[in-house]
Amino acid sequence: MNTWTIKFERILLLNSENSLLFILNKYRKPTYSSVVLNWSSLICVLYKIALIKCMFYRAWCICQKNDTIFKSEILNIYQILKLNGYPVRVINKAFKEFEKKMKVTLRNNIDNITANQDPVDKDCRLVCLKLPFYNDKMEDFKRKLVKLVRKYYPNVKLNVVFSSPTTIGSFFPFKDKCPASLRSNVVYKLWCEGCDESYIGITQRCIARRMKEHQSKKDSHVFQHLQKCEGPVDFERVEILDTASSHKQLLLKEMVYIQKSKPKINVQKQSALFTLIIGNN
Repeated sequence: MNTWTIKFERILLLNSENSLLFILNKYRKPTYSSVVLNWSSLICVLYKIALIKCMFYRAWCICQKNDTIFKSEILNIYQILKLNGYPVRVINKAFKEFEKKMKVTLRNNIDNITANQDPVDKDCRLVCLKLPFYNDKMEDFKRKLVKLVRKYYPNVKLNVVFSSPTTIGSFFPFKDKCPASLRSNVVYKLWCEGCDESYIGITQRCIARRMKEHQSKKDSHVFQHLQKCEGPVDFERVEILDTASSHKQLLLKEMVYIQKSKPKINVQKQSALFTLIIGNN
């Protein structure tokens, strides 16, 4: 009888001589580099230990039906972790904890394994706290904080999660910078080259579209100024002062910039929002 294999993601499905028997095995691509989170990385140790247990658990889920394949995969995991700088004592401790939790022993039949599930206290309130991770002292701070919360608030379960304050991607942006003419939701400033006066405005649309309106709409303050002043306004060199995510934020920022710069082309010496909130005093 012909044999065949199916390679799907991290699973290798292999049929044996009996067509009714299938064997699941761990599959890795030929280009697999064995690179995982390095032990020397600046990240919480608990995350590294969680990675070890995750690799053991994945191997158990895929290879639990075959004791020999499971042993082989555990050895592969040991080798991968050691290549990434993980101490053997840490790997051994994590595997013993994994064994205890999943009731996995290489000497017994894995088919009879059942996982322990801790009872959930319905009266317990789960609170998550996200903190930046700077160094190993953060883990001591976490333990002390959890201990204090457990002591004074027994019905609260505090889960502290660490995040990296900065990432490599933040220093090397991959997206192209948006041209100034296509930006929207901005506070902008225009200069008249003839009289050296300025205008501050806001727009939720593209800057380029708003600049065309200033050149054609008669109710625009900039358009009205150009009818009186001989100096041109360079609409291509519009200065973006600030950005905002909502119209209210735009109005607030426009108010601040108008009060600070006192632009003379603006007919209103105070923004509409400033007049509404503070008044004309």
